[in-house]
Amino acid sequence: MNKDINEKLETLENQKLKFLKCFELISDEKLNTQPAKDKWSLAQILYHIVKAEQGTLLSFMNSIRNGNNLNKVGSKAFIKSKFLNLALKSNLKFKAPPVAQKVPDNVNVKEISNKWDEIRKDIKNACLKIPEENYNKGIFKHPYIGLINLEQSLNFLINHINHHLQQVEKISCQLNQN
Repeated sequence: MNKDINEKLETLENQKLKFLKCFELISDEKLNTQPAKDKWSLAQILYHIVKAEQGTLLSFMNSIRNGNNLNKVGSKAFIKSKFLNLALKSNLKFKAPPVAQKVPDNVNVKEISNKWDEIRKDIKNACLKIPEENYNKGIFKHPYIGLINLEQSLNFLINHINHHLQQVEKISCQLNQN
């Protein structure tokens, strides 16, 4: 595996640990309490992130199966990916893609955390299976921007977590004050 990809996977793992650290001192009841109507609880945010990564993994696995039939992504994907990541880094609020909007009212945080561990192992294994000659080919179909390559996909996951980490830190501070 290429050094840049490995570093991105390490960044993702460090983010996950930081993310879950925000949950440590909060009861399951509070983790499942929505801060306002139409706002996700901390547990629902976690569920959303895990489901997004699961969708990314499924796309990776399909790409591995189609190895020889993958198309190289060009400057259009690069530009779309940059805009997506800029949006995630901004303070703008926007709706998740329809496929990622459905979250249960009550989430078992322990179960979904364990699921996240499994998905992360599988993402790493999938990255190991992708030959370097396919790194610039479309391996993940993002619901809004379409096909992006491996590095763009991992950058999306990193920025997606950072986007929600700000939200989680704010909510967890509020819950710890109560």
